[in-house]
Amino acid sequence: MLDYLLLPLLGMAWTFVAITAANARQKNVSVIHFYLIGSAGALLIFTVMSLLSGMENIFAPQYRVSALAYFSGALLNASGQGIIMYNLKKGGRALALLIPQLAFILPYIWCLFNGDTFTKAGASGLLTITAAVTYLSLKKSASSAENPGSSLDPKRILVAFCAMLIVGTSQILIAIPAVLKKGTPLSAMTGSMIIQLTTMLFYAALSTFAPGKFIDSMKKAAKSGITWSLGAVASYCLLLPALKCMGARKQSAIVYPIGCSMVIVLFALYASVCYREKLSRGQIAAFIAIVVGIFLIRM
Repeated sequence: MLDYLLLPLLGMAWTFVAITAANARQKNVSVIHFYLIGSAGALLIFTVMSLLSGMENIFAPQYRVSALAYFSGALLNASGQGIIMYNLKKGGRALALLIPQLAFILPYIWCLFNGDTFTKAGASGLLTITAAVTYLSLKKSASSAENPGSSLDPKRILVAFCAMLIVGTSQILIAIPAVLKKGTPLSAMTGSMIIQLTTMLFYAALSTFAPGKFIDSMKKAAKSGITWSLGAVASYCLLLPALKCMGARKQSAIVYPIGCSMVIVLFALYASVCYREKLSRGQIAAFIAIVVGIFLIRM
């Protein structure tokens, strides 16, 4: 049962990553150079860990499906996370991060179609969380006059939903190696190394088109990027083993819902305190409903 501890720890690691990105965005740090430094630092750590634990030959035929899934998922995740961070500008940060967390709906449904156990409690929890997030989206945009600090304009809401679809698809791809029926799954360390390498190359390519001086932007992003890399290492050290453990229990569908839902709640609390984005009673009730939904999914 200790396997289940991976899930709340994953949620806390993801919240740390989100807070780091939001704070960097508040300081006007370049999104591109932030992720370039962060992924490079995480790649270095995962490469060392992979070498110490015995790195597989990622080009071997039996690892082809796993390597391709991690590579494709990393490309989508890198672009989705970049969009999310770009959308975390002043005002409405909790909602800008909250909507993309609905991405868990896609891998949850996908896992159910791939042999995970379906329960009425889990479905009820998913519907509860979805309804609460939908309410928060509508309520915050409608109450901008009385609570401008927590509102989003329609354009930013649309951007957040686009990020949700991109990240949700990436989560499905990254989950594939945990439920492989053909081929051999790569280890968590090697898989994480592929993800960070892909992310670094993606942002290195984008950096050639980034405005401003490269060296100055890199210096400005260095501290927050390195901090993010530590959170990213912790996240993948928890995520991939959690997918494997829960996959063995036919419960891999609960990994993303619980992790993402914890981010929604914890980041909203952080935003209300540190960014002074006050929540109404209805919004607080919606966040409580999200917590209830988490426990229903776990049942």
